[in-house]
Amino acid sequence: RSRLHQAGADWRSQNAEGQTAFYFACQKSSLSMVDFLLEHGAKADLESASKAGATPLIMASQAGHLPIVERLLARGANPNAKTHAGQTGFYWACQNGHLGVAQRLYAEKVDIRAVNKYGWTPLWGACLNGRVPIVDFLLEHGAVADLERTGKAGAGLLKNATKGGYLPIVERL
Repeated sequence: RSRLHQAGADWRSQNAEGQTAFYFACQKSSLSMVDFLLEHGAKADLESASKAGATPLIMASQAGHLPIVERLLARGANPNAKTHAGQTGFYWACQNGHLGVAQRLYAEKVDIRAVNKYGWTPLWGACLNGRVPIVDFLLEHGAVADLERTGKAGAGLLKNATKGGYLPIVERL
């Protein structure tokens, strides 16, 4: 046990948003800190989610830190967990262009066509941000390029890609 733990430090204590030290370690991509906190009682599952529903796995996926994603999955993290807005770690990995993380989560049978409360899919997020390798991966694995579907803001796949000037994505759609 560490001195902090012996002194009564509680790794589960939360700030006003429900975020824990473990949440921040996953968000900031600190594998050594993640390992330390797991060894001292941190949980990789929904017990560690913020008030917005963001789990450590979602935060590590959003940051693109594959070793942490793998560590959390090995410890039982739910690859299909969603924030209260309906965004999964897979969605964030796709939107932020983290192909390795997206591939790893896909191997866990995530829903490649999941729609969040805004009407956005992983493909929508990838098109919005010009993530060509992600778009290719998603289309090759069953994502539907529904050009009629729009999110609540009225933007669809084609509009997102065109607005960003992402010609390679427009050509693929």
